[in-house]
Amino acid sequence: MQYFSLNTNVKQLRIGRGVSKGIGKELGKYVVATMEIPWNIIKNEMGKSPEKVIDVTSVEKQWIEDQITNLPEFDTIVGIGGGMAIDVAKYISWKLNKNLVSIPTILSVDAFTTPAAGVRVNHDVEYLGIASPNPLIIDYDLLRSAPKELNIAGVGDLFSIHTASFDWQYAHSKGKSEYPFSQDAIDNGSNKGSIVVLNRFDGSILSMNSNPTYDAQVFEDRDNETINSLLNDPEKPLLNRAFTGFYPPGSVFKPIPALLGLKKNMINEKTEVFCSGSTSLADRNYYCWKKGGHGKVNLKKAIKESCDCYFYELAKKINIDDLSELATNLGLNNTYNIGLSNAQKGLIPNKKWKKSNLEQGWYQGETLITSIGQGYNLTSPLQLASLYSALLNGGRFPSPKLIKNEPSKYLGEELNSNHQKAILNALKAAVQEPSGTAYKLNLDNPNFVKIGGKTGTSQVVRIKEEDREDDLYKTKEIEDRFKDHSVFVGYAPIDEPKYIASVIIENGGSGSAVAAPIAHKVLNFAYQENV
Repeated sequence: MQYFSLNTNVKQLRIGRGVSKGIGKELGKYVVATMEIPWNIIKNEMGKSPEKVIDVTSVEKQWIEDQITNLPEFDTIVGIGGGMAIDVAKYISWKLNKNLVSIPTILSVDAFTTPAAGVRVNHDVEYLGIASPNPLIIDYDLLRSAPKELNIAGVGDLFSIHTASFDWQYAHSKGKSEYPFSQDAIDNGSNKGSIVVLNRFDGSILSMNSNPTYDAQVFEDRDNETINSLLNDPEKPLLNRAFTGFYPPGSVFKPIPALLGLKKNMINEKTEVFCSGSTSLADRNYYCWKKGGHGKVNLKKAIKESCDCYFYELAKKINIDDLSELATNLGLNNTYNIGLSNAQKGLIPNKKWKKSNLEQGWYQGETLITSIGQGYNLTSPLQLASLYSALLNGGRFPSPKLIKNEPSKYLGEELNSNHQKAILNALKAAVQEPSGTAYKLNLDNPNFVKIGGKTGTSQVVRIKEEDREDDLYKTKEIEDRFKDHSVFVGYAPIDEPKYIASVIIENGGSGSAVAAPIAHKVLNFAYQENV
């Protein structure tokens, strides 16, 4: 699991080198739950000795209860170390109604920023209640400057803090759960991919999930055999797919060339293209996904039914540099420094990029492929969520952030309000109107919140022309690793959107069949719980 959100009841957050020094003097009488290595390094910085140090060897409920019976009088429980130490501290805080301070020293801490107290019972997890009666203090000093022997995971590379606040509300409401809500939604035992959920108004990351997952405890336990297995696993469970996983976006990209066409007066809402199922440029054919075509297509229908030929015809008039620039202004091709290492910008190509990297000129046919979200395009689920934040916010959008109380930073440029309205109207139709690519969501879950959004199918390998002509690409067995990625970006509620969900399922196939139902489920939960 990989979740990143500080949208919890954290009221005091200390970030920076040295901010934990002397903290013991502030706490009155305190008890520490920790392990030998972190405590030996940190104890001289506390400023005052604790009443007792609990050497954490288990997070089983009965073991923690046994420790509680031998505790002296104290005001605050301090968890120092990894997931086990923080879990024990949280449980004691909840059980005895004591203040809680968490000082995580490695990057595999299980839910240390969430308010729920969780313990293990017979290898399951039981969520018991709000851990601290007073505001939590989460001290990030050691995440930024931890000694190498403590920072086992490596800053940002294996960052697996399980902190999606609404996920844990769900877990707590169930009483028992091995996974929070968004992980349940994505993990059917085989899905590889990710979910990102943003608050459209301030850019807060409410949930950030990556699958397949792994047990972060192995890094704390220094289980070298399992660690080596994870490092060499071809499924790449240590990759944070939501943040550093990059894929062609597929048709969720189509609002960008549509906006560019409107801006440059190449099209208007009523401009029609006849889709016969293919178009051509020079000596090459470019195919629509729908064999036989869509017939007459205007802007709304092109997005609603995801007609490729409409965008091919538009792309014949587009300068790739203009398209790349607009995509960058709308949130793609950007590096988001949200506090994790290894931040990357992905790629929306232009002429300069191709010349510098491939030593080749740009061909107009490549603009056609780029305009439907294929070709050289590479985007992360976080970037796609930001793109739709830009669309919903009229071009100026809040940069995504992990810490909710941080001031929002705005990016992008204002869109023409009429152009924005045309795009949002089409995105609404894609889900809410018959023949929309995601209309089936309403039939499958009529009581769910109404959403807008766009399906996408991210092509992994190029389909041969003879396969298209014979329909072989639809009927033959395809090795899983060559199947298309399933993509969907949606938002809810439809009339006043607050939540944006970006979902990519690797080798999942159709966006409408796989990614869209997952996003709808997550958006409905976020809306119902008012997270």
